[in-house]
Amino acid sequence: GAADANGGLALAEARRLAVERSNAEARARVAERHEILFPDPAARAGEGGVAARPPRGAAPPARAVDLDTAPADEIATVPGIGPVLAARIVTERTSRGPFGSLSGLQRVKGIGPSLAGRIDRFVTFSRPLSAPPTVLRFPRGRRPPPRP
Repeated sequence: GAADANGGLALAEARRLAVERSNAEARARVAERHEILFPDPAARAGEGGVAARPPRGAAPPARAVDLDTAPADEIATVPGIGPVLAARIVTERTSRGPFGSLSGLQRVKGIGPSLAGRIDRFVTFSRPLSAPPTVLRFPRGRRPPPRP
């Protein structure tokens, strides 16, 4: 009776609090990532305001990382690029040659226009493009031309 109803209410309240706490933690993680990728310009320029928190891992590189020559561990210091994507960049560069530009870098699986735009200020390229970007998908509704 009444004890069972109170126990059910207590369980429902405990679940509600757990979900609320989980949502708050998720919002904090999203806000932290946003600060890493899009730091506050006023804080960066030192014009008052609160300084942006540094990333959880290593700080962003002090100078631009040359993606045509840098090793994977140095590439992984670029915000938005982790160790797996850095290894993919090095593998692609080894097999097909230097990237030459952000558009050439987009031939790496996992790097699209959005990520390329976010890492633009952290990277540089010292060699010319050696292999054109590869078309991975055709636009919806269009089929590839038939093979001869």
